[in-house]
Amino acid sequence: MQVAFDHFKALDERINFVATKVVHLGDQLEGVNTPRTRAVEAQLLMKYFSEFMEDTRTLSHVFNDPFQVYTTVYFIIIAIHLSLYDLRLCAARAAV
Repeated sequence: MQVAFDHFKALDERINFVATKVVHLGDQLEGVNTPRTRAVEAQLLMKYFSEFMEDTRTLSHVFNDPFQVYTTVYFIIIAIHLSLYDLRLCAARAAV
């Protein structure tokens, strides 16, 4: 009985070790994915802004579909908000 208990204890320790490594790896992946996602969002935001500021009337479908306009405006507001938040974070880190 003691042998089985020792095996379960060793197994539990190994599972905890692997789980810790998985959490660490997830944190590292999130640290890489978040800036990449923000860069893609910024690129899309610049594309929409560029199209909107052009004199031509050939705008993306998001500007011509009334249902997508609200979604796009929401996306633009969120993207600007997140960009400003990132800039404030960078400025705060630089000031320290």
